[in-house]
Amino acid sequence: MKLKRGMIIDVNLDPTLGSETGKIRPCIIVTNNTYNERVPVIQVVPITNWSQKKARI
Repeated sequence: MKLKRGMIIDVNLDPTLGSETGKIRPCIIVTNNTYNERVPVIQVVPITNWSQKKARI
């Protein structure tokens, strides 16, 4: 599967340190597609809570 910006994937965020979010969480990919194709590391942002009211960007 090719990972693309904006995709939501499940990521195991353990181990954690301090108040970092842990466990398996849905995360959104924030790195651009060119970077994702060339580098074996991507940047994601964990999604910890979802509200339909806050979904508008």
